[in-house]
Amino acid sequence: MTTRQLRTFKHWTPAEDAKLRSDWGLFTLAGVARRLGRTKTATFLRAKDLHIAIGCPEGFEYLTAAARRTGFAVATLRRMLDGAGVKIMRAYSRPGRKKKYPRHFVDPVDVDDVVRAWLDTETVGDAIRRFRMRRQKIVSLLEAGGIARPVRKKHWRLPTAVIDRALAGERRAA
Repeated sequence: MTTRQLRTFKHWTPAEDAKLRSDWGLFTLAGVARRLGRTKTATFLRAKDLHIAIGCPEGFEYLTAAARRTGFAVATLRRMLDGAGVKIMRAYSRPGRKKKYPRHFVDPVDVDDVVRAWLDTETVGDAIRRFRMRRQKIVSLLEAGGIARPVRKKHWRLPTAVIDRALAGERRAA
């Protein structure tokens, strides 16, 4: 003879709701759930019941939307943001549902700053085409100007103003 066990659920207290609101967005869903002593699913559903923003918080934008807005591919924009040290945060989604591509969000102000800084630079290959000089000549002028060649990078990307300063004397002579 088996007895059926009834599942009981722990009710949410106002203090837990307040903690959930304060921790949401600061930690991962697993981190928030761990701090509350709840499951990820229970934490997610409670946040949804409390009308806490699920997904992309207000004032942020999805990485895919930022890529579309700036005209870069998502992978390229991700590399640019990673290189600049911008934090890419993972959006909260319903636990237990495996998504092939999890959603990420970023601060649009940081994205604009990184894109602006990126557009103010150019590769040595771009400088070769712009100045119509041989690669070795440009590289030697840059190194003579005190700009060290990177050790491991394939594309040597420098601020356009730095390249212009290093090649200013050569351009006047031509």
